[in-house]
Amino acid sequence: MAAKARNSSIELLRVLCIFGIIFMHTIAYGGNELSQTNRYLLIFANCFTNLGVTCFMLISGYFGVRFQLEKLIRLDLMVIFYTVLHLIIRIALGVPVGKLDLLSTIFPILSNQYWYLTAYFIIAILSGYLNKAAERLSQVQLRNILWFCLFLFSIVPTFLHFDIMGSEGKNVVQMTVIYMIGRYIRLYDKHVYRTGRLCALLLGNILLTVLLEMALYTVTGHYSFFYRDCSIFTIVSAILLFTVFRNMSFESSFINRIASGVLAVYVFSFGFQRLVYLVLPLENYAFSPLLFPLICVFAPCVVTGCIVIDLVRQKVFGTLESKIAKKLADILGRWLASGMTLFHKIKERLLLYVER
Repeated sequence: MAAKARNSSIELLRVLCIFGIIFMHTIAYGGNELSQTNRYLLIFANCFTNLGVTCFMLISGYFGVRFQLEKLIRLDLMVIFYTVLHLIIRIALGVPVGKLDLLSTIFPILSNQYWYLTAYFIIAILSGYLNKAAERLSQVQLRNILWFCLFLFSIVPTFLHFDIMGSEGKNVVQMTVIYMIGRYIRLYDKHVYRTGRLCALLLGNILLTVLLEMALYTVTGHYSFFYRDCSIFTIVSAILLFTVFRNMSFESSFINRIASGVLAVYVFSFGFQRLVYLVLPLENYAFSPLLFPLICVFAPCVVTGCIVIDLVRQKVFGTLESKIAKKLADILGRWLASGMTLFHKIKERLLLYVER
């Protein structure tokens, strides 16, 4: 029986999401001081582009993550490769590098250098329990838990600005909630929606976010409350966007190939942006009407450059990376098995000692 073809519509969503993330990160290179017009354009753009990580985790939840130690080690090796490369770029450009920078380069996941990947690793390790919980809870129970979490971690921060986690949604708790929403959609949402109406709702929700942000900025001089990762508006928009692409179905080996490198783009974009910035220093255009047109050039250059570099990395180091990951997975697997055996022996002896 032939294997089921990979749906490229979801892979296209991944590609669009990474473009949005890099576009949003690129805006930061325009500096903190912007003209009034550019500030409003920043708010407008961020309301559209800050859906990426939420969509990524929805996709993971919908298809379900399975704990595979070798796969996680391979991903960690990729992250270390790019953090080392980024460190070399920083040193070459004369950027000060401290001991903590060196430590976080060696342990990028443990140091939370890339918060989304740290959250992903934790969710992947706990995925067996999370998936079983989603399957064993009734639909009503799971829905009630999700509504409670959304109220506490999203609705309250959106309208009262009190963020109980203190990280604007950039944490493992928020991503776990999004992952479980993805599981809920997979298990219980069997409806067929009209794409046109979904797009209308999506556009309406984003425009409402834009209006709220611009009103907030006009009155208080502050912004980002309504398009943060923890915002209920961001979550609703991400769910609608995901559903639009879930409705589509087509196959493209080219898109699938490009989508396989989106995490590498996410990791190395920070380093590659430093190189592009040497040619195109966006901060010089902070008060210029050219800022956003230049960002529209800057961001695709970063994404394209990172994808090309990752294709080369896979070609040159892919086989070696897989061998190292397999070897490390075998070693860690034996260590974990030995550790659990030792733990149970100690536990049994302690119980015998207490019972006496």
